[in-house]
Amino acid sequence: MRFHNGIGEPYALDECSRDRRWTHLHTAVLIVVLCVAAVARLWGILDESPWNDEVLTLKHIGLPTQAEYLKAAFEEDPWLILSQGYYRVQYAWRSVFGPSVLSIRLLSVALSLASLPLIALMGHRLFGARAGIAAAALCALSLVQVYFAQETRFYALLYLEAGVAMLGLLLALQGRRTAWLLHGAGNAALLVTHAFTPLLFAAQGVFLLWHWRARPALIALWAAAHFAMLGVSFLWTQYGLRYDFADKTQAYNDVLPGWRELVMSYVVFAGGRVSNHAPGPYMPGGVSLDWGVTLLVAGLAAGCVAWCLRGGMSNASTWNRRDSAVFLLAWLVIPVVLLFAASHLWKPVFQYRYVLYAAAPLMLLAGGGLAAIPAKKLRVVVAMLLAGMMAWQTFALERPLRPAFNAFAIVVNNFPPPDGVLSLKPFVGRAAQFALGPEREVTVLYGLDDLLHETDLRLKDGGGLWAVFHQWSDFERLESALDGRGYYFEPWQLYGIPPLHAYRIVPKRAWESESR
Repeated sequence: MRFHNGIGEPYALDECSRDRRWTHLHTAVLIVVLCVAAVARLWGILDESPWNDEVLTLKHIGLPTQAEYLKAAFEEDPWLILSQGYYRVQYAWRSVFGPSVLSIRLLSVALSLASLPLIALMGHRLFGARAGIAAAALCALSLVQVYFAQETRFYALLYLEAGVAMLGLLLALQGRRTAWLLHGAGNAALLVTHAFTPLLFAAQGVFLLWHWRARPALIALWAAAHFAMLGVSFLWTQYGLRYDFADKTQAYNDVLPGWRELVMSYVVFAGGRVSNHAPGPYMPGGVSLDWGVTLLVAGLAAGCVAWCLRGGMSNASTWNRRDSAVFLLAWLVIPVVLLFAASHLWKPVFQYRYVLYAAAPLMLLAGGGLAAIPAKKLRVVVAMLLAGMMAWQTFALERPLRPAFNAFAIVVNNFPPPDGVLSLKPFVGRAAQFALGPEREVTVLYGLDDLLHETDLRLKDGGGLWAVFHQWSDFERLESALDGRGYYFEPWQLYGIPPLHAYRIVPKRAWESESR
């Protein structure tokens, strides 16, 4: 079959599967995929405690007007003022469905589900109907996508908008001129959703340079439009919002990322784990298949790329298998590498979730590789094996995935601390305060010495207190210091990956009196 590329010239679509037509059967299968995705995203959602980033806005979501909500949220975290898109959508959702944590989480669930048909359509346009369904199914079961579909932050919206922008670009280059409007709308929405989304624009530009290398005027037109968009955004940030990057923008990591962090981002994108933390200790029997998922997804993606790169090229305006590979590889690699480079050249801001949308092309490549397997029985076996492994990782992993601050609040209320609650680091204290409510004040400290000093001050006349920790592991030193100071301590390991830890601390004489 031959089509036209939007500038009056034909392009060819190579077959990656024998069935390029979208049929009623494919629609029915996609509906099943959406149902499975909904179950995966609702699985354990009631067990998830709001985490630090979520609390930044959840604590203000009940304010009576959107203006008051945004003002309070931006004062809490000035970085959010650059990413207003999600928070305006969030407040509008709250106005309809209420301000509960569950209600706001369901917004992310809905946004995540909405991205799956886009992935299916993109896979269909690139490699055929089977590939599109396979890619959507992989996204449906991806543990990292399930995780962020349960978070009251902008990541699910970011993923959806990136899908819109890239689908618009794909359709425009394959002959739908009106799809340029879809592409532009997706990029504009991305720009008001997260400050690092221009990294995706860079990937789009690189692909256009490759695909349109014989059409420099068209590349210049696209570049001019996007530079104008970025210029307006910059001027508004500097003079409308008066945002000072040097003063307000903070580094989000304490150390520079290394090659391990870069590689682990793609391990996470493969869908078998949520973060750098190995999921094995939190799986039944310690059996984790995350590396099996990674290797199989990577193998299918590599096979798809190899198959595509063997395809012939006729001229710069022709779309073929090689175009599909370069399109997806640019989307997969460039945003992640640029964020990694920015962390070394500017500030250590490398967080894979900032470029979570780069997981989509990996799933599209894996779906294309799966559909390209010529033997039907082998294709079915590989599909069932991969789906089974991903389902195991998603449904068998211990819940909650986030630190269990709600459980901490229950424990504290069962053993009320007359001398308060202490926490190490603001990100722990903020989440603990939200879970405990305004009745109990959480004091934030910044090191073990500060914690011990504050404990001595509060417990000099008896009483008791709680201390809460996350992503901190020097418990032997803590316990030795408490014991040497004459304190009794009761450690609690709560849930989460990694788990939340809490200590109930009382003077030994008070504990002995309480025991009698």
